[in-house]
Amino acid sequence: MLLILSVILVSSSAVLYINIKKQHSAEWGHGFLNFTYKLNQLICRKYHRLGYNFWIDLPEKGGALIVANHQTGLDILLLVAISKRPIKFIAAKEYCEMKGLKNFFSKAGCIPVDRKNRNTFALQAALDAVKNGEIVALYPFGGFHLPNEKEPKIKSGVVVIAKETKVPIYSVYISGLRGIGSVFMNIFFPRSKACLELKSIKRCDKSNMDQVLKELSNELSNKINYPGIRKPIELIEDKKESS
Repeated sequence: MLLILSVILVSSSAVLYINIKKQHSAEWGHGFLNFTYKLNQLICRKYHRLGYNFWIDLPEKGGALIVANHQTGLDILLLVAISKRPIKFIAAKEYCEMKGLKNFFSKAGCIPVDRKNRNTFALQAALDAVKNGEIVALYPFGGFHLPNEKEPKIKSGVVVIAKETKVPIYSVYISGLRGIGSVFMNIFFPRSKACLELKSIKRCDKSNMDQVLKELSNELSNKINYPGIRKPIELIEDKKESS
């Protein structure tokens, strides 16, 4: 019996490793992070049924901003899964400094934000990262915003960064998730049928900051629905990945 269990364990591990190796690669600057990126692809695209043909069409070089609605801890993993480039996240300080995860979040380039005080450090760190040609993702509503809750006031940091850096803002709406309101649990259970929708790609300058902020608020609250919404997300038939 022990031999049979050992064979099953080894076989399962081998299958898992092969599937992880088949996932898309991205250079995160550390071998463990590169492996985690591939593992995340498998979790999001297979387990949470995101699929393999959906990628956000980010510029190959240069900075950009991604904004999204925020319902669960799974949101971060899904946004990472649809990007072929590393992403820096603005995340709550209390999560970035959790025991056992602090070093990982630090290596992944997470930017901690203190939600109880002014966030000048986080804003400047995000601004510097974008100027340095990196992708930064943030949730302009702040914490979790669930579908049945009143729309919170959107924060202006994203348009400030976009105005200063002249980079595009990718507005993404996340839906199809189960276990909303959970920080970590729904990464593993229950299984979701994730759908990410690119609402728009915006440019911002001094003259249209208020308008862009209003449009983002509407899009991330899902007040605006576009027919065939997945269309702006680049459809890539990657035979190597889908095989």
